[in-house]
Amino acid sequence: MMTRTRWMGMLAMAAAIAPRPAAAQAPAGETRYAPVVLTLPASTRAMAMGDAGAAVSDETALFYNPAQLVNARGINLAGQRYAPGSTLGTLAVAIPAGGGTLAIGAQQLGAAAPCSSCLAAVPESESSLLQGGDWNTTSAVASVGYARVIKGFRVGAAAKYVQQRLPETHDATAAVDLGVARAIGSVMIGAAAQNLGPSLEQAGGTWLLPQRYTLGAAFQGLQRGPVDLAGSADVSVLANGDVTPAAGAEVGWMPLEGFTFLGRAGVRATHDPAERPWSLGAAFTVDKLMVEYAWRTFEGTGPVHRVGVRWRG
Repeated sequence: MMTRTRWMGMLAMAAAIAPRPAAAQAPAGETRYAPVVLTLPASTRAMAMGDAGAAVSDETALFYNPAQLVNARGINLAGQRYAPGSTLGTLAVAIPAGGGTLAIGAQQLGAAAPCSSCLAAVPESESSLLQGGDWNTTSAVASVGYARVIKGFRVGAAAKYVQQRLPETHDATAAVDLGVARAIGSVMIGAAAQNLGPSLEQAGGTWLLPQRYTLGAAFQGLQRGPVDLAGSADVSVLANGDVTPAAGAEVGWMPLEGFTFLGRAGVRATHDPAERPWSLGAAFTVDKLMVEYAWRTFEGTGPVHRVGVRWRG
């Protein structure tokens, strides 16, 4: 079995040899990143809690930090609507395999665009999904991940097939996510490097994958009177240099055995002037079934809603 030092060295080497963004690669001296589906909330719970998910363990860890798949068991399905013609759907399934956890998942974004193959047809921010248009575009990600515990560390990796399709052109590429996590007392610490892969060539431009490096912490099961408290916090650095701190809290109340009601709230730094920092959410569980809701809003538009269903195995 590999030593801890060798595993950490492998993760560092993979991050070091991954393609790095450079302004010279982008058209007209300007760096562009796509597809935007790789930067959108991939979990209903995380969206309500500031999208801080790097240290949280459930099926959607496949999209945040694959190391946190270790204890995940179940199915997670969610949908999110931005505007007519712009809808996001996610699916993640995690099962035990080979002493660890195997997960498969998919994310698909259908977006309305103002043109069929120009640069503006490729959305570059979440707020651009609210603008609408007469042309339909799609971006999709298919992921396979695996995680297990090695020498006390949770270690995971995910391989991804990434595609961006416009009415008149499309391109696809492959990418890798790497993650590691470990509990320190009652707090879980997680780190992930995401979207390590080559660029897309489309609409007359070069689109770099939005590489993201995240350090996060999370706790759960802290009881205060009749309620349980949980929380998570992340700091992410995107390929373009944007640093995004985020944090969220969850309060749970169990009035009857098997029934739990949850309230969630979060905040995150925003680099898009149209994006507001606050998010809210709620959920309830009945035995192994959980129904979730998340809400956030943008300047000058109505709120964005997300609904999810989770079955814990």
